[in-house]
Amino acid sequence: NNEAFQNLSEGDLTTLLNDIPALTDVLLYHVVSGTVLSTDLMDGMVVSTLLTDATFTVDLSNGVSFVFDTGSASPVSVDNLASNGVVHIIDTVLIPPESEEVTDSSSWYKNGEPSKDCSWGVDLSNGV
Repeated sequence: NNEAFQNLSEGDLTTLLNDIPALTDVLLYHVVSGTVLSTDLMDGMVVSTLLTDATFTVDLSNGVSFVFDTGSASPVSVDNLASNGVVHIIDTVLIPPESEEVTDSSSWYKNGEPSKDCSWGVDLSNGV
């Protein structure tokens, strides 16, 4: 959601908007492959994101939160079905840890078609 972007420092936001590979990594850090509904979540579940080697853990001990290496986020809206998967809108923009790895954006496509992905990301529909 747009409030999540407001919590980023102006410097971080400007840097991301001027660095497409870094912005791509941030977006991939918020997306998982497949369609995962909120009812599929289990406490302690480790979920791989589309950013190479990045994971988060589902914590159901006090509500729902997604715990990443660089912070945690809570859903503000879940199970929003889209043509390419399901979107769970979270309250925080998470910046991935710095890495030497190269992002593999090809995983967004299967057999030349966009894959059905589940985004744990931020609603950008109203701009930043």
